[in-house]
Amino acid sequence: MSHVITTYFRITKSKERFAVDSKRLEEGTYTHKPEAPISRCFKDYKEEKVGDRTVYIINDKGDGSQDILFYFHGGGYLYPIVKFHWKFLKKIAKKMDAKLIVPIYGRVPESNYKVEFPIMVEVFKKYRTKNHKNFFGGDSAGGGMALGLCYWLKDNGLELPDSLFLFSPWMDVGMDNPEIEEIKPKVTMLGYNGLNTIGLMWSCNNLKDKYCSPNYGNLQDLPPIFIYTGTYDILYPDMKVFKKKMEENGKKLVFRVYPKMEHVFIAYPLLREGNNAFKDLHKDWIEAVNS
Repeated sequence: MSHVITTYFRITKSKERFAVDSKRLEEGTYTHKPEAPISRCFKDYKEEKVGDRTVYIINDKGDGSQDILFYFHGGGYLYPIVKFHWKFLKKIAKKMDAKLIVPIYGRVPESNYKVEFPIMVEVFKKYRTKNHKNFFGGDSAGGGMALGLCYWLKDNGLELPDSLFLFSPWMDVGMDNPEIEEIKPKVTMLGYNGLNTIGLMWSCNNLKDKYCSPNYGNLQDLPPIFIYTGTYDILYPDMKVFKKKMEENGKKLVFRVYPKMEHVFIAYPLLREGNNAFKDLHKDWIEAVNS
C-alpha cells in the first residue's frame, strides 16, 4: 500500500503543489480552496465562534470527564483542513475518547501568526479543562503552530498544555537545512520549493521568529512532546535538529521515526505502517494522561 500511495503522489505531482501555488501567491492569482466539510466524518459536533474564527467541538460528553486535544491542522499555512484530517481526528476521538477542539485559523496571504495567535490563545482559554489533561496536537504546519503557541503562552504568562502530539511538524519555515538537499530525491509527497515563500508570509518576513520556526525558541519553556515522522519527509532534517536541542536541554521528547515513510503518513488511510504508528500514539497518549 505504501508503494501505491507514493506512486499516486508521483502521478499527481504532489511535491510540486507549493512551488506552483507560491508562485500564484506572488502573482496575486492564488484562490483558496474550500474546507472539507466536517459533516462527512462527524454527525455529533458543535460549531461555535471565537472572534470571527470557527471552532469545532467534537465528541463532547458534556460531563467534564474527558481529556482535551486542541488540534491545529496542517497545510503549509496555505491550504484548508481536508478530508484526511477529519478521518484522522475521528480515529483519535474514537480510540482515545477525547474531546477535540479544532479551530479553523486564517491562512496566508490574508493572515499571519500575529493575527492568528491571539485568537488561538482565546480558544485555548475558553475550552481548556481544569479537571483533566489539555493537549496540543497538529500535523505539519499545524505542528509548528502548536509549538509556537507554547512560546506565545509562556511569554504572556499563561498556562501551557500538558503535552504535545506532533505529526511531521514544520520546525523551521526558512528551510535552509543542508540535509534537505540529501532527502529531496526520496520524497514524493511534500516538496521543498515554495515553502520558504509561504513561510515568509506567515512569519511576517522573519524566518527565524521562534513563533513560526520553533527550533529557535527557548526549549525550557516546553512541556513533554511526542513526535511521529518518517525518514522520507522533507521536514525530517529540522525535526532532528529539534530532537538534538531537546536532548541538550534535558527536556522530555519521545521521537518516533519510521523508515521510508512520507509526510504525515500516520493519517494515511489503509496504510499498515500508519496503523502501527497510531498504536504507538495510543500508548503515548495513555502515558501522557497518566503522568
